[in-house]
Amino acid sequence: MAGIRIHPGLIASVALAALTLGCHSGGEGIAIVPGTNGRTVLVFSDDCGNPLNTSGLFSGLVIGSRSQDSFLLRPVRQSDGSLALTLLPGSYTVHAQYQRDATSAPITIDQPFTVSNVRGEFINISLSDPRLDVGWAKYRQRDFEGAKIVFENLQSEGVTQGAVENGLGWTNGQLGLIGDASANFNAAQGEGCTGTDALVGYSGLLLLNLNTSDSSRAEGFLTDAISRGNYHSAPVHDNISKTDLYVSRALARYLKGDTAGAQADLELARPTIGDDPNFAGIDLFNMLDLQLKN
Repeated sequence: MAGIRIHPGLIASVALAALTLGCHSGGEGIAIVPGTNGRTVLVFSDDCGNPLNTSGLFSGLVIGSRSQDSFLLRPVRQSDGSLALTLLPGSYTVHAQYQRDATSAPITIDQPFTVSNVRGEFINISLSDPRLDVGWAKYRQRDFEGAKIVFENLQSEGVTQGAVENGLGWTNGQLGLIGDASANFNAAQGEGCTGTDALVGYSGLLLLNLNTSDSSRAEGFLTDAISRGNYHSAPVHDNISKTDLYVSRALARYLKGDTAGAQADLELARPTIGDDPNFAGIDLFNMLDLQLKN
């Protein structure tokens, strides 16, 4: 290619920022993605950010308007187990009893959420262990050392180990402990935390290595995450959206020499990149777009 050349290390650094900067929502997460036909979609996830098939697992489910003190009943259940309903912008609360299976103890859900977009939004309701939420709260405050201490202490307290390793992966990534973070994400998947969250975090680390083998692995992880759909069903980090996944996969393909594939991913991201709240993702898109035009 002729023209301006951007050092791949700079591009990869922006890619890591695109997948690791920002905050995690420890009990409520709002992905800035429009809902479908003006509807707000509630997605329930477990400790690892894996979406739950809610069929038959909830009882007494009501959505309450905190501002009008009224309740909206009978949201429409989607094929993936999510719940869709029409909500005006405002503050709400979801109330329900949830059981992981017929023999487990019920969990009481009483969580607030906010709808700010009249077009509707995807809302993630995380049914996570409250002890994990303490670590994610520190992460959200950018107290990564404090978050690491919390997650490390939970390794011996009977909390879902895959979820703990996932938390450590994101936290160590923020601290620049790339080797530790990679080991954490590997362990998270080995412990059953196989949702998109660990896949996306690990792919960001692999892209730093700037070699064909690791770029191919990152491409595979990102393709897996994209193919599952509804990235909003994972805990929300750094305002990461599906648009960012396309841009990051474009980088993976660019680094392995697949410029046609990289361009195709940029075209998939282009319609929504202007609405991306992740500034690092926008920067990466612009850098790759410029590079592929020269």
